[in-house]
Amino acid sequence: MMAANTNRTGAALKILYLNASHCYAATQNALAVAAKDNYDILMLIEPYYPARASTIKAPGWEAICGARSALLIRGDIRHTPHLTGHPDIVATLTNNTVLTCIYTSPNEPMEPPLHTLLTFLQTTNTTKTILGGDLTAELPSSQDASQIKEEHSLRTSSKAQL
Repeated sequence: MMAANTNRTGAALKILYLNASHCYAATQNALAVAAKDNYDILMLIEPYYPARASTIKAPGWEAICGARSALLIRGDIRHTPHLTGHPDIVATLTNNTVLTCIYTSPNEPMEPPLHTLLTFLQTTNTTKTILGGDLTAELPSSQDASQIKEEHSLRTSSKAQL
């Protein structure tokens, strides 16, 4: 997937996304492909973490890891990690664009991470956001979704709707 943001050379950021399903081989293969094909960002959902570890160690990459989501940023990309207030939402800011990776479980309510995500995005000083992730939780009813949208003054465009 190509994003509309740019890397240090002025070229579009190259972003690779994968749900690794907690698999060591999938996580390692994603890292190998990202390095080989010169990706700038690797977004992982359900990455593999070694026993008693909560991060991915990958030479040449900086990892921002949550419980079930991770952003790996190539070492030469300038960025500023951001705390989101939720263990399954990780984010960083690069070139005035927020990169966010989120996981929602199909066995857990979607409202807590959705509220956290919307609140976090409203606190950033940018209108550019690249959001990747796995939103498999049960969606709120249309009435709840309307209330969430109203509470967070969510701005939508023709390309993005709640």
